[in-house]
Amino acid sequence: MLGGAEPEELERLELPSAYMVAHLRAEGEGGRLRHAPRPPVPGHRPGRGWGKPSSSRPTARNFWSTPCCPRMVEGGLLGKKSGRGFQVYAWRGGYESSAATARTPEVKAGKVLLEFEEPLVRYEILGPLSVTDNNRISAITAPKMQILLATLLIRANHVVSREALVNELWGSTPPRRATAALHVYVSQLRKFLSGAGHDGGSGHDQGPLITKLPGYLLRVGPGESDLHLFQRLLHEGRVSVRARRYDKAVTVLGSAFALPRGTTLSEVSDGPVIGGFVKWLDEARIECAELFVESSMALGRYQEMIGLLRSLVVDHPLHETFYQQLILCMSRSGRRAEALTTYRGVRETIRRELGLEPCRALRELQQTILRAEEEEPEPVGV
Repeated sequence: MLGGAEPEELERLELPSAYMVAHLRAEGEGGRLRHAPRPPVPGHRPGRGWGKPSSSRPTARNFWSTPCCPRMVEGGLLGKKSGRGFQVYAWRGGYESSAATARTPEVKAGKVLLEFEEPLVRYEILGPLSVTDNNRISAITAPKMQILLATLLIRANHVVSREALVNELWGSTPPRRATAALHVYVSQLRKFLSGAGHDGGSGHDQGPLITKLPGYLLRVGPGESDLHLFQRLLHEGRVSVRARRYDKAVTVLGSAFALPRGTTLSEVSDGPVIGGFVKWLDEARIECAELFVESSMALGRYQEMIGLLRSLVVDHPLHETFYQQLILCMSRSGRRAEALTTYRGVRETIRRELGLEPCRALRELQQTILRAEEEEPEPVGV
């Protein structure tokens, strides 16, 4: 813990990526998250930053689950960078209007409110495959090496048999010495990970990629994989939507939706493991987008969602839920004519591509808009 820091010594901490923001919002998973021995806001009140007025020693879990977290991240963290992480002494943009003044005694006393350390390594598979170590990105360009690493990452912390890896690498026409070739690729991957300084977060000398009958296992520590982070954020979003905690749902689902970037592994391989993963990721992103829009609509953010939904219906021209959400957002934003034009467009598309009429929910929504009833249907899924 640093001591004696004055306000003028602190800097606004710029979070380097959407990954880091999502990492923070996932309750500090994989990082070292430590709190000051007492709540950072003197005289805090229930529901204003801290959930429990008697919580004199808040944990990482009950802190990051409070509504204060997204406001902190968006308002600006004040602190000092330290190694692979940072130490937070104060933040701006909190729930209290006099937040900066209220926290001044904490800053002058040198109290570290939060201390977070990034994982030593990070595997990124939700887009171009890469491995990051101390902000240095290492990319694998050899196709077979990409397939091997991607397969092991998808099945991280589980043994993948040699037979499964051979099938993923060469399909139904493996070379005569496929097992020997696999050993060569595994050796090259071990050397690559060792060169990147990776130990899998476990502290073992043998590195993250180990031999374990009947195949190989890649050890991935908490917070080291953007895939695991995406899965956790999506799960938290589902739970929040079911509990009607839409503020938190928008925060975590928005962070999850921002993680996948660019092209996926579909260009690398169409084997059973990677091919199945690509299909799962497409469906998971659709679900994430649906829940994010649903939660935003529940908070009355209809106008804000129109732009996102327009891009979603371009990417998924036969996904009727996105059209339903788009038409409803237009209608509730006072754009009934556009809503009806959009309905006619999706009706023509579905008739042309599938020879069917739009789903019942879409047809009923159109009739509701035409009748201009005062009481309109609730947002999709709410």
